[in-house]
Amino acid sequence: MVWVTAAARQPPSPTHTMVFALVASFRAVDAAAAERIVDLLGKVRNFALSADEPGTLVYNPARKAADSLDFVVYEEYVDQAALGAHVTSTQFKTLEGEADKLFVGGKEGLKIEYVNRF
Repeated sequence: MVWVTAAARQPPSPTHTMVFALVASFRAVDAAAAERIVDLLGKVRNFALSADEPGTLVYNPARKAADSLDFVVYEEYVDQAALGAHVTSTQFKTLEGEADKLFVGGKEGLKIEYVNRF
């Protein structure tokens, strides 16, 4: 889910992990938007974990227990190129295309953190 600032697109340090991992977080504008996000993320997840996207190792979307409008997605890819392939899928592009009306702050409301798995 990488379409925010250039700073957020900086690759992680390769010193602690053999995979390319990130956590994406965002907030839905309201309950109806949250339900649409659940639907879209389900489609993204199903495609990401299919044989059509072999570079995706993990794609786990979740809602925060304390507030069902808050979402997080933990993602792992074999490398940065696999992430690049992921964001070109029709399913991802559909989510991206609706982000401005679904996410608080639109696309700019998406926060990306690169993480090192251990």
